[in-house]
This record gives sequence, C-alpha cells and structure tokens, in this order.
Amino acid sequence: IRETTSVGAATVALSNGGLYFNDAVEFAKEVDYFRHHRSETRELGRQGRDYVVENYTWDRVLVRFEDALQDVLGEG
Repeated sequence: IRETTSVGAATVALSNGGLYFNDAVEFAKEVDYFRHHRSETRELGRQGRDYVVENYTWDRVLVRFEDALQDVLGEG
C-alpha cells in the first residue's frame, strides 16, 4: 500500500499482510518481490485474510457501528 495513505498503511501494519511503497519505482520493486518470493507472498496473503476475517465480519462491523451511533447519540 502506498505509505502516504495513512488509513491503509495502518491496516497493513496491523494485519502484517502487505508491503509499502512511495512511488512507481518502489511499487515495481514490490511486485518483483512478490513474483520471486512465493512463500512469503502466500504468508502475507494469509495474514491479511486472517486479519479481515477476525475484524471485519458483519457481526463485528455492526457492533462497532452501533457503538459509534451510541457515542454520537450520547447513549454510550
């Protein structure tokens, strides 16, 4: 993920499921890394998927959404 994208960069850091780049040259190097390091690529993908499954099921999203609504309405 592009390093200047703070939300995405935080998610990649938390999930340990991706690589960072700043520009097109670094992006090309990351793609090349993925092409030549298949087992590491699979591991990053697994870690990213595990993070999504653990944090972004509909049940978890709804709980966070309800909590945010309660905070806004002063009920939390």
